[in-house]
Amino acid sequence: MRYTHVNIFWQTATSLNSIICQRHKVLYAIIDKATKEILYLGKADKQSVKERLQCESKQRIWEQLDDRHPFQSNDLLVIVGVMDFEVGRRFSSDLLSDIESMLILGIKPRTNDKCKNTRKTREGVWVACSGYWHFSFNEFYDAGQKEITEKPPYSEAYLNSIMSRNGN
Repeated sequence: MRYTHVNIFWQTATSLNSIICQRHKVLYAIIDKATKEILYLGKADKQSVKERLQCESKQRIWEQLDDRHPFQSNDLLVIVGVMDFEVGRRFSSDLLSDIESMLILGIKPRTNDKCKNTRKTREGVWVACSGYWHFSFNEFYDAGQKEITEKPPYSEAYLNSIMSRNGN
């Protein structure tokens, strides 16, 4: 089986006009500042994070959050996750969607409707989150089942080979 290792570095966005909110091909999350709870997790593929946060389809989320909006409310924060793939692996929209659904299934943000109970699997994907990431665990592994496990079942030798290929 071919394993796919993806590092996601999460950064805070200071405004909708910040450089990080102009990014495409990233993940983003809305967080409660006080509790660090991830309230919503989404992807910005062909549209920027700013465009995704402003689109009409997000109206349902704002209603669930009592019309509190990031950058307009002092208690919400937006973080953006930039992906770094292992050597030889390239970005694809399908992989972005699979990683988004994997994190939603593992985290279960309260305003996400899809992927909280079931998802299409991509066996062998291992995601490690770092940076501004405050969820209870930071590694997610898709074992090809309906559940996402916290740690990948890799041998120490395999993990060391990935780290050396990525220059770590």
